Amino acid sequence: MLHVNHLHAVTTTRIPLGAFAMLEFIHRVMAWQQTRDRGASAVEYALILAVVVGVMVGLYFTIGGSIQGRLAEACRQITRQANC
Repeated sequence: MLHVNHLHAVTTTRIPLGAFAMLEFIHRVMAWQQTRDRGASAVEYALILAVVVGVMVGLYFTIGGSIQGRLAEACRQITRQANC
């Protein structure tokens, strides 16, 4: 069975010590970016929810009176039929 020693490969290629610091920095930036993206997604969902709620409130005030009038008329007709 063949075993590869990754540390041996790193030491034989003689990577400068500063490269490890740079790789660590890049790793930390990438991890920070992933957590930042999750926060941005939450903000995006909140904005979408706000738009949907705004549209619903707008529709309620725009056509709410019309619907209420139609429902009241239907109720009056039902009660007239029940009284006969």
